[in-house]
Amino acid sequence: MKYKFVDRLEVIRDVRVRVPAEGSGFDVQTFRARFRMMDTEAARALEEAAGGDFALLNEVFVGLPDGIEGENGMMEDSAETRQMLARVPYVRLALIQAFTDAQMGIERKN
Repeated sequence: MKYKFVDRLEVIRDVRVRVPAEGSGFDVQTFRARFRMMDTEAARALEEAAGGDFALLNEVFVGLPDGIEGENGMMEDSAETRQMLARVPYVRLALIQAFTDAQMGIERKN
């Protein structure tokens, strides 16, 4: 297949979150996220700006195609929900990893 340049590409990726488990270890939980791809210089500038990871995720983490389950049922896909997820350190790390893998063309196996 020939490469076709797309200026505003969005992709959906599985996000694998290592949630701290009771006692020790981790439980791996997943959800699907929509990311807006951006050029390397723009992504680096956001990472280096005030807010770092939060600034980057605010621009590139643009959706939850399957929604996300909360303590009281399904939560709607909204900017507030995405920001809430990004504030949780282990979720933020998983989001950054999934975005970076997508940017670099890395496919992760479960």
